[in-house]
Amino acid sequence: MGEPKLFLVAGYDEVYKAELAKTALEEEGIFVVLHDRETVATDWIISNAVGGVKLKVRQEDAERA
Repeated sequence: MGEPKLFLVAGYDEVYKAELAKTALEEEGIFVVLHDRETVATDWIISNAVGGVKLKVRQEDAERA
């Protein structure tokens, strides 16, 4: 079985905002992945350059998220 297809639902310029959204969605039973979290946490100045922290969910949960 392959990895689930993920859909971008939001981008955040600060890690804590992405973490808050992730927690809220996980409490609703939605699988969440944060991309570029470590990059932004390590060097927040480049957040805009990498597009911030990207919050992604499974395609079937995108509308609900």
